Amino acid sequence: MKICSELQNKEKAKVIIELDTLEHLLKEQDGPKKIFKHMKKRYYFLILGILLIVFLFWPAGKIINPIESNRINYNPKSFWHPWGDHMHRGIDIFADTGTPIRCAKSGLVIRTIKANDDSPNPYQGGNAVDILGMGGLVYHYSHMSKIIARPFTFVSQGEIIGLVGRTGNASRPGCPPHCHFSIFRIIPNYSESEKEHPHYINPVELLQ
Repeated sequence: MKICSELQNKEKAKVIIELDTLEHLLKEQDGPKKIFKHMKKRYYFLILGILLIVFLFWPAGKIINPIESNRINYNPKSFWHPWGDHMHRGIDIFADTGTPIRCAKSGLVIRTIKANDDSPNPYQGGNAVDILGMGGLVYHYSHMSKIIARPFTFVSQGEIIGLVGRTGNASRPGCPPHCHFSIFRIIPNYSESEKEHPHYINPVELLQ
């Protein structure tokens, strides 16, 4: 009980000191501005943590179709690849080479990948862009003929981030130009309905 009482007294003392500091700042010229700077400096990591939690768990909401095309190839049940037996985990949206690819949901460009066919183990998605959006979702666009988005910049919904192409394994004979579009969860969902692919979301379910 004595320890608890001492802790309570210390916390009260901290509150009194903080109130005195704020009262002193308020009396100075540009008081509100100085108070904001004081609070920002003192509670920087707390504010950052709250923003991070909101960013990761805030509902993502609806997305727009990144390409103005009705030619979408996907399997709504298992994301099986339409040309093979491996997991596709996304949808292919077919369009002519050079068709603009728009940002399906606003977010931060966290990665751009440039096709390197000379590499001994080239990335199969070719030119690709990853965008981190609300709800801790990463939106992946690949097989671009050209990347327009810049790394570590914020892009708005509907903004052009690249152009449709046939880079990566889409360059194989008989494969039409398209954009592979997938949505990845940072925090996996192991619920009964999502246990088959806890890290991925079917983009069609979020399309407006």
